[in-house]
Amino acid sequence: MTDKNVGDAWCFIGMERHTKLILAWHLGQRNMDNTIAFTENLARATEGNFQINTDGFPAYKDAIVYSLGAQFVDFAQVIKIYRNNPTMRRAILLARASVVKRKRPSVIQI
Repeated sequence: MTDKNVGDAWCFIGMERHTKLILAWHLGQRNMDNTIAFTENLARATEGNFQINTDGFPAYKDAIVYSLGAQFVDFAQVIKIYRNNPTMRRAILLARASVVKRKRPSVIQI
């Protein structure tokens, strides 16, 4: 398929952890441009210092600094390492998280 307008769509969601209020969202491909568009939406919807956790997608590191760096947010990536559960006897084995690591990038200079 060669049409760039057809295919994957990711829904980026920024959610407040206590109230589950959606602060910002963006629908688009999983690339740097759409990641920045989402973090820009999140920057407009927030102020001050807060904790932001993402998955391991590399574009978040730069997008967070670009859009939210002036707010001095605390940023971490949650990395899940999966393994198969050998006790399950189904044809399709479901994976479960066996280790969850939080990885903080080094201090970011703006």
